[in-house]
Amino acid sequence: MPEPTVTEDPQSSAPISLAQAARLLGVEAKPLANVARQHGFFTAMGREVFFTQEQLKQVKALLKDKARAEKKADSRKRKPVSTFGVHESSELRKQRRRTKKRQAKKEE
Repeated sequence: MPEPTVTEDPQSSAPISLAQAARLLGVEAKPLANVARQHGFFTAMGREVFFTQEQLKQVKALLKDKARAEKKADSRKRKPVSTFGVHESSELRKQRRRTKKRQAKKEE
């Protein structure tokens, strides 16, 4: 009696297109393609980009780590303490807004 052969699940070995991967991960296709190209987590066939299940897991982990790092960086930012005190006059508030706008324009 011959032994039963173990076959792989055809879904696990089928390539996943860029659009499908974007839908699965809940991100836009273009940024996903950029991240995949930067880190080499993709398979290219002509101009099309495909992913295997393993590559998709690696991209997902990378995106999760990036989001965690951004969240941690945002939590470190502190609001500056007001130099005018708690009760500012309307003129001082207007002056601060104008100053902030000028500084923002200079930084651009």
